[in-house]
Amino acid sequence: MSLFGGKSHRNNKEVCMNKHYYCFSALMSLMVTVLQAQEPTITTAHEPLEDLGSITLSTLPILERFKGFHAVQAIQSIPQNLPVDTQEIIASYKENSNTAQPTDDVTIMRQPVVSSPPASLTFEALDDTLTVIPPDTMGAVGPNHIMTTLNDRIRIHNKIGGILLTLPIASFWQTTSALFDPKITYDPFSNRWTFVTLSNPASSSSRILIAVSQTNDPTAGWFRFALAADGSGASWADFPSLGFNSKWIIVQTNMFSVSSGGFTGSHIYVFNKANLYAGITGAIRFFNLTGFGATQAPAMTYDNANPNLYLLQNWNGNAGGAGYLRLYTISGAIGSEILTSPGFIAIGNPWASSHPIIDGGFAPQLSSTRRIMNNDSRMLSITFRNGSIWAAQTVFLPATSPTHSAVQWLQINPTGAIQQFGRIEDPAANLNSGTFFAFPSIAVNTANDVLVGYSFFNPLTYASSGYSFRSHTDPINTLRGTAILRTGLDTYVKDFGSGTVRWGDYSNTVVDPNGTDFWTIQESADLHSIDFQSRWVTWWGTISPLLAIPPLAPLADI
Repeated sequence: MSLFGGKSHRNNKEVCMNKHYYCFSALMSLMVTVLQAQEPTITTAHEPLEDLGSITLSTLPILERFKGFHAVQAIQSIPQNLPVDTQEIIASYKENSNTAQPTDDVTIMRQPVVSSPPASLTFEALDDTLTVIPPDTMGAVGPNHIMTTLNDRIRIHNKIGGILLTLPIASFWQTTSALFDPKITYDPFSNRWTFVTLSNPASSSSRILIAVSQTNDPTAGWFRFALAADGSGASWADFPSLGFNSKWIIVQTNMFSVSSGGFTGSHIYVFNKANLYAGITGAIRFFNLTGFGATQAPAMTYDNANPNLYLLQNWNGNAGGAGYLRLYTISGAIGSEILTSPGFIAIGNPWASSHPIIDGGFAPQLSSTRRIMNNDSRMLSITFRNGSIWAAQTVFLPATSPTHSAVQWLQINPTGAIQQFGRIEDPAANLNSGTFFAFPSIAVNTANDVLVGYSFFNPLTYASSGYSFRSHTDPINTLRGTAILRTGLDTYVKDFGSGTVRWGDYSNTVVDPNGTDFWTIQESADLHSIDFQSRWVTWWGTISPLLAIPPLAPLADI
């Protein structure tokens, strides 16, 4: 019996995409990792936190373009389609009578008759320096600043798109180590920024780097810290997920063996938020999960009165004709945190958790037979507001033999009951026609309006970015039609010799600290360089619900 109250789960295996920073000359091929049978376990400990000293960004040399070595984040397998114990199912979408249910798989996929509102402002976040793929598209928004954090650089804008500074990410961390997977958020309750980056991939010296701003101004002072990913040096950390609430900052990482490269488990690090904001080091709470798969993504919690923090995981996209998510909760006093899982959430519309790699990827594009990777179905974006957990992920459909990707979004309550569920999908899409949607992020404002940002791909267009809006007055389970954030301008086939055309690996969509307006940062294909290399570009857009027209009619068959 596991500590989570379920039976043992054995013989876990799945081919799915993960990645780490790696020079192209040593890129590893996609491999299938078969996990040996093991009893799910969770161990807790307190780990020491190292003080890296403070830094003031405005005093560092400003850089407009950075050249470095070519790097590509390689692909490794993580467990995804894990065994489902029916005794641990806590909620079922088809059986929940309190929500408007789709009558079949097609109902949730019909074309909206109302468009999403136009962006009131768009501008370039950061462009491609031809040094890294993918960029790992990420950024956050404060009351006066916008901060973009990619795998190679940091840029800070004012709120009308004016550039205040641009720095190599290595300048922020003052290191020559390989840096990757940046994540950033703004805490509107404490008026602080939190910035997380990983370093030293595939190494016994793997570390989690975490910094918090000293004020709401990201160009001013920051406290910086470091934590060994594994005190024994046997495993290294990849693909962090970042969340916070009134008490904690949470970082979850997927762990891989330094010697074999195989997946070893999941680490969840629980930081005392007040201590970090005060620049105080000390031991932090640490959970080591073995046998529970990967990417238990913590929520960005916009409810300062809720004492708990929720995590959500893609568990199995297709088991017996249903898909399964797993819900977790961190509760308790600071320093004595408890991690529990009430169990699985069953969804009657299954999905595949990964896609076949065809001609370098999966998603089609104009003027090229090369396809673009859409990665896997791990949870990419989790937020908690107004008593609900909202989440978004990429899924691959049909579940048994996927021919296209879609964005799946949902609203659940803390007990796991699904309140809303939908997909952004072209149901007629296949490998040669139609639109693919991937790399979503979701945000919810104080009125319960919703924005989902994403990339989309089509054989008649270049790789582009867009978003879909939902007003709190719109019919349940629906989003409005796609609005284009930025249209792709050229083919994208860059792989640095890896054989796979990387994209993403994620995006971010947030609510402005005013509580109403949305911001989204997304990736699209840019014009080729002067030496004809493919280029990506990241782009910001802000969307106001005030520009949204009222629904002309409910969603209908068209």
